[in-house]
Amino acid sequence: MERGTLGEVWAAMEAMVDAGAAARLGVCNFNEVALRVLLALPPRVLPCVNQVERHPLLPQWRLLHACAARGVRVQAHSPLGHANEKLIRQPVRRATRDAPGARLELI
Repeated sequence: MERGTLGEVWAAMEAMVDAGAAARLGVCNFNEVALRVLLALPPRVLPCVNQVERHPLLPQWRLLHACAARGVRVQAHSPLGHANEKLIRQPVRRATRDAPGARLELI
C-alpha cells in the first residue's frame, strides 16, 4: 500500500476504532467515485456518514441515492449555500429569516 493513499489513511482510522479512540468513521466531500474506491478496498469499518455541501441549489440527488444504497448517511454542511443570496431570497427562507429573533446562522 502506497504511503498516504486512501487505503493507508483508512486503515489508520480503523486502528483508531480498534483502540477505542473513535466509535465510528465518516468521510467528508466524497463523491460517488471516491465512495466506490473506498468501499472497493474493502474496509473493515464502513463509513457511517458522508458530509457534503447540499442545499436546494445543490441537491446532489445521485450522491444521496448512492450513499443510501450503501448504507452511508448524508449530512449536509452549508445548507444555506454559504449564505447565497439566491437561496436566501426564496419565499420560505425569507419568511424564516424575517421572523422575530431569527439569526441567519440559525436558519
